[in-house]
Amino acid sequence: MVGRDNQLQHLVAIDLPGPRLPHDMAFTEHYAIFNDCPLFWKEELFERKLRIPAFHPDMPMRFGILPRMGQSEEIQWFEAKPTYVLHWANAFEDGDEVVLDGLTKHDLETGETEHISFGEQRFGSEAPFIPRANAQSEDDGYLISFITDMAQDRSECIIIDAQDISAGPVCTIILPHRISSGTHACWASAEQLG
Repeated sequence: MVGRDNQLQHLVAIDLPGPRLPHDMAFTEHYAIFNDCPLFWKEELFERKLRIPAFHPDMPMRFGILPRMGQSEEIQWFEAKPTYVLHWANAFEDGDEVVLDGLTKHDLETGETEHISFGEQRFGSEAPFIPRANAQSEDDGYLISFITDMAQDRSECIIIDAQDISAGPVCTIILPHRISSGTHACWASAEQLG
C-alpha cells in the first residue's frame, strides 16, 4: 500500500500457484482486490524466458480479497467462471459484499455519491474525463468508456455527462467489432495533438 505521501506504507506477499499475469487490481474503502485470471504465461516456455500467454478455459477466475492493511494469511479467495479482465473500472462495498461494477463518482466536498451500473453481462473500461469547452466546474465535461456486452456479442463507446452520471449515457456508439473488456482509454484535445 502506498500512502498519500507516495511512500510505501504496507507490503504483503501473495502466494499464487505459478507465474501469473495480473495487470490491475481494485480497491474499496477497506479491501484490496487481487485477480488471478486464467490467462498467464505458458509455464514450459516461461522457464526458457519466453513470455507467451495462453488462456486456460478449464481454470476458474479467482479474486483475492484482503483487508487493506492485512497480512497474507487473511486473504480470502473466491472463484468465478473463466475469463480475463484487463482493467477494473470500479469496486465498492455493499454491506458485507465487495462489488466490482460500473462507475462511481464521489464528491469530496458534499459527501454525495453517484453510481452507474453497466448491466448484466456488460463490462466497462477506463473512463477518462473530457472537459467541456469553457468548463465552469471541475466535473463540467464527459466520461467516455468502452463497454463490452457479452449478451449481445458487441462493444459500445458510451459518453456520460460527468455532472449526472446516474442518468446514464448521453450517447452510445455501437462499435463494428467486440473488443477486449478493460481496453485502455485516454483523451487528447485537438490542441494537444497539434
